[in-house]
Amino acid sequence: MPVANSFKLFGLDHLVALALTVVVAAVLVVMARRHGEDHPVVNGALQVLAWLLLLSFPLKFAAFYFSGARMNEHALPMHLCNWAAIVGGLAILTKRQLFCELLYFWGLAATLQAVITPNLPFGFPHPIFCTFFITHSGVVIAAIVVAFGLRRSAGPGGVWRAFLWLQVYLVVAVIVNSLTKANYGFLREKPTMQSLIDHLGDWPYYILGLEAVALLSFVLLNLPFVRRRRVG
Repeated sequence: MPVANSFKLFGLDHLVALALTVVVAAVLVVMARRHGEDHPVVNGALQVLAWLLLLSFPLKFAAFYFSGARMNEHALPMHLCNWAAIVGGLAILTKRQLFCELLYFWGLAATLQAVITPNLPFGFPHPIFCTFFITHSGVVIAAIVVAFGLRRSAGPGGVWRAFLWLQVYLVVAVIVNSLTKANYGFLREKPTMQSLIDHLGDWPYYILGLEAVALLSFVLLNLPFVRRRRVG
């Protein structure tokens, strides 16, 4: 396999991936609102998206394995975005309120940040680049479409449910990190690429900063639904 170029933040391949994320999300929202989720094209697109998310970790694992890349922090589906991808697939397939809420808050508060500032060594067309954006852009697209296309909005208490389950993830990730010496959730050290974490202090204080940013982000993301419930 030819060696792909190293990933460049906001390089051409990154900008194209960002543009496709926005365009696909917008098209699916418009189609879902105009034709309904039972329309064959809309339903088919959602089914494809759901299964891509559910299978995103096996695809990522295969990309690392067959390209010979180091798997020390990718051998288990233990990054928050891996959990968000599973939740996203289940949200689309089941429409359960909890899954839809977790997808919305985790997808737009956390995974969106990963799409904007990826911790990614390879550029297009490397398989790791492709599987990264299948997972992360897929989660963001699913979060937007489920919330604004299918109108599965966060309910009362959704912010605190999402934050409580985030603490569950945090505890599990800490335990797995202690057993494997990996850095899932970037809870042991900061990512090598520039990101929001760089502005939140040194370890372990940036973890508290991430918690505060997550809660604030959840509250802000909930505002459209608070207004909708009041109007309704």
